[in-house]
Amino acid sequence: AAELRRGGGWASAMAALLYAGIEHAEGRADEGAAWLRRAIEETGAHGLSLFKAAAQMAAGETGGDAAAGAAGETWMRDNDVRAPRALARMLVPGGTRAAA
Repeated sequence: AAELRRGGGWASAMAALLYAGIEHAEGRADEGAAWLRRAIEETGAHGLSLFKAAAQMAAGETGGDAAAGAAGETWMRDNDVRAPRALARMLVPGGTRAAA
């Protein structure tokens, strides 16, 4: 918990994903998008590629960043993820929509 509050290490990346989902679930899209941008940066900085791809997909679906969304989905498909959207929904709860 102390690491999360300090914002150090990969805990800050996980916190950003969590806060992005909370903000989106609460209807605060702008704040959620800001947290997703931070999550993308933090996960990338800490080598958490799968989480970065999930955050990128969430940014594409909820934040209007189509390029990030495409990059995240491409990374997942290139790494043999069979259901990228389902995995992204699991990793970024509230950050992506269910497939229609």
